[in-house]
Amino acid sequence: MKRENWFSGVARTLLIFIVLSVAGCASMNSSREELQSVAAGEGIVVGSVLIKVAKESGQSSGLFQGSKAEELNYSVAIAQSGLNPFKETYELPVSPGKETYFVKKLKAGDYQILNLTPAGLFAMQVSFGIKLNFKVLPGETNYIGHLVIELPARIRPGSPFNFAMENDKEAAQAHLRDNYPSLSEKIVVRIAGVVEGIAPQTGAAAGSLILQSDTMTMLNAMDAAEDGACKKRLLADVEVLKQSANSSEERWTLDRCGKFVAYLVTFRPATQGGTDIEVKKVP
Repeated sequence: MKRENWFSGVARTLLIFIVLSVAGCASMNSSREELQSVAAGEGIVVGSVLIKVAKESGQSSGLFQGSKAEELNYSVAIAQSGLNPFKETYELPVSPGKETYFVKKLKAGDYQILNLTPAGLFAMQVSFGIKLNFKVLPGETNYIGHLVIELPARIRPGSPFNFAMENDKEAAQAHLRDNYPSLSEKIVVRIAGVVEGIAPQTGAAAGSLILQSDTMTMLNAMDAAEDGACKKRLLADVEVLKQSANSSEERWTLDRCGKFVAYLVTFRPATQGGTDIEVKKVP
């Protein structure tokens, strides 16, 4: 999944900056000692962030062209979902070209990757809204993905940018084996997503939020017929089984209130345009 975003206004960014300054920011990494004792109602979240900066064309220069993105340090803000302005916000410092991992013990609940801002006073002028939702489940170590953020060579208020959340579980497990070996084989993939209940992924639906949303609507309806007691389902994983120029066959796994159920989803070009979606329950 990939999309382009635009700066939403200096006033809003200034308000966010003031709120975060008042509330304070905690580190988005826990010590080994903290990770050894996970209480009831707590979970561990694992992920990484990489900033890519476009090469400068040689024609961009001067104050009005903005600051060189590759020369700045940045911070990713993460907070529990909700309207409380004094909730704790977590900060992950990141630098262009260097993948930065986070391993954090948090209270179980709903969270959101809020934004990316340059470090220092420049953050009052420029903020890149991310707004990726994820869950922390009690007793689980959840891998929420590899966030890739693409910035132009120079940034200023109004600069466009792209981001994509990717599933790179193998690299995350390698990082954990080197630094937190007790966690390396325990991670459960629950990729953060911009649409509730949908995890960004590879495959036929990866480039289209509309196609993902339509597929999840079908899956929710089919799965609700089997278990109406569960009111909220999440997409836990997607595996591409077969892919060709004319079709994509994928296994979509739902988290049905803690129980994992799989569906076979096939995408084919529709004769009238668009995409046909066929869904079958995996026995």
